[in-house]
Amino acid sequence: MKQPSRKLLDQIGIILLISGVVVAMGVSVMATHGLQTWVAMTGLVVGLILVVVGLWLARTFRNKDPNRPHRPDEE
Repeated sequence: MKQPSRKLLDQIGIILLISGVVVAMGVSVMATHGLQTWVAMTGLVVGLILVVVGLWLARTFRNKDPNRPHRPDEE
């Protein structure tokens, strides 16, 4: 089975980050309209987990990309 590329994993991380923010924002808006407390807390936790995993994936595979162009050292 072929391993996913670093670019794909970086894009998945960005998608997870955005979806986590959207979930957390949606839950916070719905909480003001009478959403039950346990549902709001569960949604916020899921949103936070998505954000953390997305940040980790995006940073891990963006920083270690060997094909990324590097700036030359300036002295």
